[in-house]
Amino acid sequence: MIKELNENPKVSIIIPAYNIAPYLERCLESVRHQTYKELQIIIVDDGSTDQTGQIADSFAERDKRFQVIHKENRGVSAARKTGLEKAEGDYIGFVDGDDYIEPEMYEKLVGLAVEYSADIAHCGYQMVFPDRVDLYHGTKQLKVQDTYTGVKDLLEGTLIEPGLVNKIYWHKLLENVEYDENIVINEDLLLNYFLFHRSEKAVFIDVPYYHYMVRKNSASTSDWNEHKIKDPVCVLETMYKRETESELKNLINNRYIYQMIRLIIFQSDNKREELKRYQEEFKQKLKKVLIQTNKKEISRKNYWMAQMALRCTWGLRLLHWLHGEIKGTNNKYRV
Repeated sequence: MIKELNENPKVSIIIPAYNIAPYLERCLESVRHQTYKELQIIIVDDGSTDQTGQIADSFAERDKRFQVIHKENRGVSAARKTGLEKAEGDYIGFVDGDDYIEPEMYEKLVGLAVEYSADIAHCGYQMVFPDRVDLYHGTKQLKVQDTYTGVKDLLEGTLIEPGLVNKIYWHKLLENVEYDENIVINEDLLLNYFLFHRSEKAVFIDVPYYHYMVRKNSASTSDWNEHKIKDPVCVLETMYKRETESELKNLINNRYIYQMIRLIIFQSDNKREELKRYQEEFKQKLKKVLIQTNKKEISRKNYWMAQMALRCTWGLRLLHWLHGEIKGTNNKYRV
């Protein structure tokens, strides 16, 4: 993909905002004080009923780089799509309105994108809880990725964050990209899957410039809901159908098996009967995929967990809980 860039390409930053008045000013200040100045900052007020819209307007009055779009509430994916329609930048970035970023984040990402002529430049992040900060991962590693490596790293998920918010994208990657507004959970992973497939080169620096704030009632801390159950499955099924590379297809399939296992043993305090119906459906899907997949292509851990999930669900649920207690992961997202 040929790029004609000057030394200071413009970055359009899209910030969806819905009823986040207590957090929005901190976010917008962190964007306003970026050391990189060639920015177009698009705030999409997604039908907020609190002071979110007024706060956004106040920034637009003070700084001409800010632009506010007020629209009816349709969710974060639709808000991002609305922002894209107004974006003028050579690169596109996203920030969630309740998070914030380090002052040099866009300067570093743009510098890498220009130096390597990359379609995507991305960085690490930090997950900020009320009582601690978890770094992902802070190794300062620099990695250049071709199309195959970028998709593979995304699917493996051991280093590369599947979110949109710690990345900038060459604007042409996002032209006519598939954007399923019905997906609420893991929508970032699906969109990144398409974008990394379009990318000829990406560059990653593992420095946690992005602050992802974990708070009560956020998607990561909420209890059972239909999207949390159905969407991750739908995303993996979509990627599996689209993938043509056998190794990548196998990575998706193993993620799919593991997701089925997690959902089968998942417990919730609400809507238990509805959840049980989904879990019976997932058991049938898991049986089917085990029959259709060569055993050698399934990781040993996934294979034996799948067998136990189907034959002794309560036993696997207990083992999973004990493992979480020992590792301290059972309350990872509790705030």
